[in-house]
Amino acid sequence: MQKMTISYDEYDDLCEIAQKIVCKLSRLPTTEEIDMMTSCHIGHFLLLLTWLVENENGIPDTQENKQLREYVNDKIEDAMCNYMFFTKQTEKLTDGCVYLDINEYTQIYNIIKKIEFIHTEEIPASKEIQEFFLPSIKFCFGFLLFFLYKGKTVKSSTRYVFLKQFMGDHYELLQNRKLVNMTLPEYDNLCASMSNCLIRRENWWPSVEEIEDIIIPNLRLCYEFILWIIYTGPAPETAEEKEVVKILRSLIRNNTNITEEVNVPWL
Repeated sequence: MQKMTISYDEYDDLCEIAQKIVCKLSRLPTTEEIDMMTSCHIGHFLLLLTWLVENENGIPDTQENKQLREYVNDKIEDAMCNYMFFTKQTEKLTDGCVYLDINEYTQIYNIIKKIEFIHTEEIPASKEIQEFFLPSIKFCFGFLLFFLYKGKTVKSSTRYVFLKQFMGDHYELLQNRKLVNMTLPEYDNLCASMSNCLIRRENWWPSVEEIEDIIIPNLRLCYEFILWIIYTGPAPETAEEKEVVKILRSLIRNNTNITEEVNVPWL
C-alpha cells in the first residue's frame, strides 16, 4: 500500500464537504471502530472520519462527548502523520481513478463489515454523490463502500445501481499487481544486505497473529522487515517458527515481481 498524498487545501475542502453530507448516526462510534479506521487505511476513511467531528449529525459537540471527539481528532492527526504525505499543492489523479491492491481492498472491506454506527436506510442521491463525494474521491472509498455493503437489501434501487456504477468508474482493483518490482541481482543484493545487518533478530519470531494483524495490512511498508526476519538470527526450530517462516516466504514470493531488465532512469 502506497502512502496517500494530501494537501492542506484538500483537507480544508474535505472539512467543508463533510459538513454538507446528509447522514445520521445510529449510535456513537466505539474507540475500537475509530482505531480500525485510523489505521494505515485512513486515507480511504478520511471523509467518514472528518464527517464524525465536522458534521452537525456526527458526534455531538457536548461536554458528555468531548472526550470521544478529542479521541477521534487525535487519532486522525496521528494516523495522517504516519500514513499520509502532506504536499504544498494538490496532486491531481492522472486519470480520475483511485487504484487499490487486493490486500488493501480486503482489509478495508473487513473493516466495513465491523462498523455499525451510521444509518443506512437511504443511500446518497446521485446529485449528492457528484457534488460531495466526487471532489473527495481520494478519501471516501470507505464511506461509499459502507453504503454499498450495508445497502445490499436495496440492490434494485436506482440509488444503489448509480453508486455501484460510480464506484466502478472511479476505483479500480489491481488483483495481479505485485508490490515490489526488481531484477534478480537487485533482489539478491537486498537479501544479502539483510543477512549482513548488524542488528540481529536473535531468537525472536513474530506470531501468526502479529503477521495477520500488523504485517499483512502494512505489507508494502514491511517488505524489507520481512526479509530481515527471514535472513537474520537462528533458523526456525519449533513447528510454530517453521510455520511463521513459511508464511513470510509466501508473502515475499507472492508480492515480488522479478524483472529481466533494470529500469532505465529518465534523462
